Amino acid sequence: MIEAEVITGAPMNDPVGYYSGSHFAYFYGIVTTELNKNKGWKIKAIDYFPEDFLCHPMHGWDYDAQSLVPIIYQDWYHLIDHVDKTEQSGNMISVYASGGGEKYRFDFIRITNGNDVLLHEMIDQDGQWTETNLLKNQVYKLSILNPSLGKR
Repeated sequence: MIEAEVITGAPMNDPVGYYSGSHFAYFYGIVTTELNKNKGWKIKAIDYFPEDFLCHPMHGWDYDAQSLVPIIYQDWYHLIDHVDKTEQSGNMISVYASGGGEKYRFDFIRITNGNDVLLHEMIDQDGQWTETNLLKNQVYKLSILNPSLGKR
């Protein structure tokens, strides 16, 4: 997972003939790596989303971990019965839930502008958290399965 902020300015010899000020751009995304036995680890792809850093959509439920989990996994999928607890350590947020005899953990990262981005869906299998893909619509997850990635 990466975040990148870029602040640039127009060159002083701007061809338009005036200085247009600076530009701020913010992106978050994932870096996919692969192991080459001869050359070691190499970056295979960098996929990113542009983000409006200054316009955090606080009104949207899909930008908040504690709202996203019950709406998607309880109301839409009927997979969980309730959220058990939420733990936060720095920018990492884990939402624990249970339903149908199963226990789940949903891991999010809070990016710089305050959005919570889903990274992992986990299911408890004999006391071990195992990553799984529960979402039918992967646009809510920062994953190589997200159809919005890989198009840049």
